[in-house]
Amino acid sequence: MRTPWTVRLAGIALALWVASGAIAQGRVAQEPKDKDEESSGTDVLTPLLEQRLSGKVSADDVVVDIRWPFEGLYTSTRIYGNGVGIWKREFQIRLPRAEVRRLLKLLVTTRFGSLPHSFGRDEIKEESLKGRIVVSIGPVTKLVSQADGGEQSPALQTIAEQVIAASKKASAHEIGVSSFADGFQKFSVGTLAPEALRLEIRRRVSTVGGEGWLLRANGRRVYTENMEKVGVPGSARVLVLTPKDFAALAQALRDADPATLPQNLYAPEYTDILIQLLNKSRHIQARKFSGMTPESKGEKQAAFDRLLTTLVALHARAEKEGRIVKIPDQTQADAEERERESKEEERERERGPDKGDVPKPSVTPASPGRP
Repeated sequence: MRTPWTVRLAGIALALWVASGAIAQGRVAQEPKDKDEESSGTDVLTPLLEQRLSGKVSADDVVVDIRWPFEGLYTSTRIYGNGVGIWKREFQIRLPRAEVRRLLKLLVTTRFGSLPHSFGRDEIKEESLKGRIVVSIGPVTKLVSQADGGEQSPALQTIAEQVIAASKKASAHEIGVSSFADGFQKFSVGTLAPEALRLEIRRRVSTVGGEGWLLRANGRRVYTENMEKVGVPGSARVLVLTPKDFAALAQALRDADPATLPQNLYAPEYTDILIQLLNKSRHIQARKFSGMTPESKGEKQAAFDRLLTTLVALHARAEKEGRIVKIPDQTQADAEERERESKEEERERERGPDKGDVPKPSVTPASPGRP
């Protein structure tokens, strides 16, 4: 059964995944709270897109993340403004700058920034979700969902089809990894971009009030959040690592040899780590397990301890040097989407890598009131 601390962490999963790959300034824009407000002309995305299309600002902080039915399969793709993409969560792809520019123009012409939060239903539950599009630009993140039934958005359909089609075309030159070792080797020679790596560590320092911290890294962008007692607002910062610092982090992960680490290890405080390199992932839980001592796992424990020391130091550095950001606004609709994200990742870990895409799964809806 989930503790309040764990529920809160699961609740922010999607927003942090996207925002940590795009936050570059000091706040996260709140979504409009209702359709009347959305139709009043509030559109913070389009001016930011136009700045990047004009060349006045780099488009490297743009992230377009899509999950949508395509050719009979529920398909996912994520495109970064620098042209790097993650196709079906399994392969790195690269789109030409001109193609990225065309897709960004599409977001402007379809007026994505002014669309309501959802189509088909005011509150979209898991069993009725058709797909969703998330666009992040610097400090701004917007999510729009489409239900299976009800009003269908031609704009969302057009965006999803064209971005996925462009990704599929780029997948003719996709790059995958056969193992963690293969992936880290490709990092070292520059074959893989930093965006191919995702890292998450959750640490709870109190079992009573739920205090702890969460660190997530999408490539070189590191997001860290302090979790205060339940009901007390936390604080968050973002730090962008230099290429040299990222190389050092990748080397620390490589030295730990994630594929060989046991799933359960010892730690004096509740510690949960997820390391994901394209479709290779390793989930490690460490705490004071019954009958386990710091010496029980020998060298594997020592390797984990060295990695943990590096990650704790990274959290401390982000706390000291990172830019303060507001914790993303948590509307009910966004919370349900983030819960879906967490469940989808759990299912993918269970079915294992290299199984290919599957049709959109049917899943049990989140309990009413769950954040």
